[in-house]
Amino acid sequence: MLTNGHSVMMEVIDRYGVMTANISEAINGVLKGTRRLPITAIVSATLTRSKNAFREREEVAMNLQQRNQAWPNDVFNNITSNNILEMRHTVDLYSHSK
Repeated sequence: MLTNGHSVMMEVIDRYGVMTANISEAINGVLKGTRRLPITAIVSATLTRSKNAFREREEVAMNLQQRNQAWPNDVFNNITSNNILEMRHTVDLYSHSK
């Protein structure tokens, strides 16, 4: 399916405030810079990048734990702003039984 000359599969879409892309875009991001390398080098680079990503996540988690903080600041701010918005919502209860 083409829209404006581009395949829908190649579009990066902002749904519900989250950027989404298809799986091929995600894989391309991981393998960026490894093209034309032997397969063993590609596997090694992917393993190294994965380890680094987990180490970075662990550091963030440990910093949050040391500060006794359950969420990173950006997530906490989103939760807080959503809580403020939900206070404006009203619910009307109706009973159809007599």
